[in-house]
Amino acid sequence: MVFVSPHRTLMELSLFAAGLGVCHVPVIDERSHVMGVVTPYELLNVIERNQSDFIRSLMSMRVSDVVHPVPLMSVEDEIDEVVRAVLDDQCRCAILIDSAGQPVAVVSGYDALRLTLSIDELSRIMADTPISALSGKVKVLPFETTVRQAVTALVANKGEAMVIEQTDFAVTSSSLVAALLSPKDLLRSVRRSDEVLDSYLVYENEALVKMPVMGGDKSLKEAIRFVSDAKVEVLRLDNGGFVTLGSVIRFVQDRLRGLRSA
Repeated sequence: MVFVSPHRTLMELSLFAAGLGVCHVPVIDERSHVMGVVTPYELLNVIERNQSDFIRSLMSMRVSDVVHPVPLMSVEDEIDEVVRAVLDDQCRCAILIDSAGQPVAVVSGYDALRLTLSIDELSRIMADTPISALSGKVKVLPFETTVRQAVTALVANKGEAMVIEQTDFAVTSSSLVAALLSPKDLLRSVRRSDEVLDSYLVYENEALVKMPVMGGDKSLKEAIRFVSDAKVEVLRLDNGGFVTLGSVIRFVQDRLRGLRSA
C-alpha cells in the first residue's frame, strides 16, 4: 500500500498522488500508525482559502495539517460492515488492517459499491431498480465559469461533481486539482497563478471529464459495475437526466439501513 508521511508538504503529496493516479492517499507515521487520508477535496480547500498564493501555501503546509481521520476496518470484518463504514465516512474511504494492526489496503467508495454486489438481498434490489429511478438535479456551472469560481463552487458543494452547462462535461475535485497541480502544468501555476485561476474552465481541458451516457432502462446493478470500474462521478442518462455518485451511495445507504432493521 502506498502512503505518505505526515511531515511531507502538500505539494509533495500532490505530485505523488498525480504520478500514481490515486485520490485517497493514506497518511501513516513512522510507528505505522494510520492518521487518516488526504483527498483532492482537502487540497481544494487549501487552494480556495489561499487563492492569492496557493502554490506557496501548498509548499509550506504539511500533510498533517489537513489529514482526515477515516475508519479502520479489519480483514475479518463482514462485508456489509465494511461497506457501511466506507459509505458513511465523509471521505468515502476506510483503511483495511491485518490481524497485527498493520495497514494493508485502502477501500474507497468505488470499492464499497462493488462489494455491495456480493450482498445477495441488496444485489437483487439493485438488479430490479432502473438507474433512471435515481435521476435528479445536479449542480450546474455556467459555460463562462473561471477556474477560480469552479474551485469555490466545488468546495461549497462538498467536492461533489458539477456539470458545465451546454456541454457534455463535468468538473470534479480530482480533475480540477490534477489540472492545477499536474507535473506538466505546475510551472505555469507557479509563474502565473492568478492567470491560471482567472482562465475559463472550459479551456482547461484537463480540468474537465466527459460524462458517460447510459440508458435509463439499465439496472442500478449494471450502473454500479460501470461506475466502480471506470471511477465515474456523474452519469448522463439518454433521457437527459443525471445520476451522481452521491445519489447512488445515498440509495445504497438507505437500502442497507432497511436490511439492518428488517
